[in-house]
Amino acid sequence: MEAMDHVDPEPEGWAETLALTASLLASAPFPVYCLTSPALGRPMIGDAHTVNGVVESIGIAYGNPLVRGPLLQVITAPAELAHPLDYLLDIETKEPDPVRGILPGDGPERPDSGSCRVVLAESDRQAMLKRDGDWWGFQIQAGEVTVSVVASGPVHEELVLSEVEDLPALIHDRAEAIAERVAEARRDGPA
Repeated sequence: MEAMDHVDPEPEGWAETLALTASLLASAPFPVYCLTSPALGRPMIGDAHTVNGVVESIGIAYGNPLVRGPLLQVITAPAELAHPLDYLLDIETKEPDPVRGILPGDGPERPDSGSCRVVLAESDRQAMLKRDGDWWGFQIQAGEVTVSVVASGPVHEELVLSEVEDLPALIHDRAEAIAERVAEARRDGPA
């Protein structure tokens, strides 16, 4: 899984690559969740992890990692394939160095540090938060999937998460969403 602040270069054959990616991700055998409230701008496909043509997780990202400001990603995975929250926070807060043996998940286990209200599939719950500097996150179960939220910036007192209604459209919008974020970074300056 790649860090949320990774921006894909535009490869040759973009349309073919996009079509293959769209087809693969749209075939995910599990529901994918996104942020409904608060409104944090245009969502886009974030980190997506596949192994041997099987979708293991899909992230929906908010914010622009190329400029200063909060970021948030909602990652959905089958419960048995979901990465631990500490691993996901390590990806965002630690600089991996495989040569020196520093890999995500090698950091310390973070204690719970507060909670926030989460409405997921119309069910009201409290989620226990973990923090690492400006980054925070939580995991919550929704049927047979684990929904992880990893974010930077202020903690929201309440988050409303719902199932993505049109995943193929969100996948096809990715190129335009990346172009918007790059244009914003050029206009407003880098992070």
